Amino acid sequence: MLGSIQKELNTDIETGLNEEEASKRLEKYGENVLDEPEKENIFIRFLKQFNDFMIIILLIASVISAV
Repeated sequence: MLGSIQKELNTDIETGLNEEEASKRLEKYGENVLDEPEKENIFIRFLKQFNDFMIIILLIASVISAV
């Protein structure tokens, strides 16, 4: 299994990629970095807390109880 992965990725487990192959892959695939997720507005995060059916029932019950 490991041998087939090495053949598919064109690398060696002991020596890794040579400089030329690493440069080619960097050009082809780009840097190995993750995009930062977009931050949500704090007000939107607050409103998402009320997106549960049980929370809505409890809010309605509290309003009825207060009245």
